[in-house]
Amino acid sequence: MSTKTLDDHMTATTSKKGGHTETSTGDAAGSHSSHTINFSSGEHGGGHGGGHKDLIHDAETTYKSAKRVLDTTQLAHDEAFLYAAKLIRDKKGEVDTNKLEDEGMRDKFVKRMLQFYIRRAKKSFSEAGEHEEHGAHGEDEAEGEDIDPIKADRLLQAYINMTGTQLKRQIGQYGAKYSKEVHDGLMAQVHRQMQQQFDESITSNIKHENIESVIQYTHVDPHQIKRPLELEEAKELLRTKFQGDVSDSYLKRHSWYGPSTETHGDAGGHHTVDIGKKAKHH
Repeated sequence: MSTKTLDDHMTATTSKKGGHTETSTGDAAGSHSSHTINFSSGEHGGGHGGGHKDLIHDAETTYKSAKRVLDTTQLAHDEAFLYAAKLIRDKKGEVDTNKLEDEGMRDKFVKRMLQFYIRRAKKSFSEAGEHEEHGAHGEDEAEGEDIDPIKADRLLQAYINMTGTQLKRQIGQYGAKYSKEVHDGLMAQVHRQMQQQFDESITSNIKHENIESVIQYTHVDPHQIKRPLELEEAKELLRTKFQGDVSDSYLKRHSWYGPSTETHGDAGGHHTVDIGKKAKHH
């Protein structure tokens, strides 16, 4: 997966280093998430549309890099629960969350889950990115590792957008009700937050002057654009295209799309809308 690095700042920052964009996003509690994903500068121009197409290509590269990060951390959430759940299996091998009513067992459960996440985070942030030889559930994967709460919080915040302290508090609140289903729901929320942060990074270099190129790239019929797109609307359209084809149902949900109701024009009845700037007539 893509290399990610920690950022020591506790406020939202964005910087470019060596062909990458590093984003560190703060939340209301003052925690932050820092990921570095491939993002070319897009300043090179040239043929085939010059800088505009270069910027779109760079945004697509960033999207693919971000998707690998998101897919990998999403899988890690499943593996982390299964790894910790070894502690609460009964003699038949069935998961018994009632064991989490015991505070001592909850502490062990949380520690085991944190050990898993920390190990995966360290591998993710390392330059080598070694493949896990023994899989997610190797018997000795994280056993015996001591946990520094502060370092664990910062490491997990950068890796899964949630601190170890927050995870411990959530498990403590649910107790015996902390099932795989509850874990999945909690991590789905965390995953959506990461997605929103990445969305901002993916199209951060797209400007107003690129909107027309975005329309061309997404193959939206310009005759069906009834008003100029706002910049954020164009960015959303571009990200949607990266995810697959732009469907009719998607387009019909947006106020900028559909037959124009304007009736004015020149003698020949021609009227066009400049999709990237302001309406003009010819």
